[in-house]
Amino acid sequence: MFELNKDTPEQGFFLFTIQKILPAVCKTNSKEIAKKYGDEADYYNRIYEGNN
Repeated sequence: MFELNKDTPEQGFFLFTIQKILPAVCKTNSKEIAKKYGDEADYYNRIYEGNN
């Protein structure tokens, strides 16, 4: 797994959104992502709370 602009919306896009847009192309392990980063809502809540 890669770290792209760690804890930013850009990283969230590649962790969560791209899977929904291109599921056939993006072969990620969503359980592994959830274990490391939490689910999508938790991830975005955490980064936005940290930036306020």
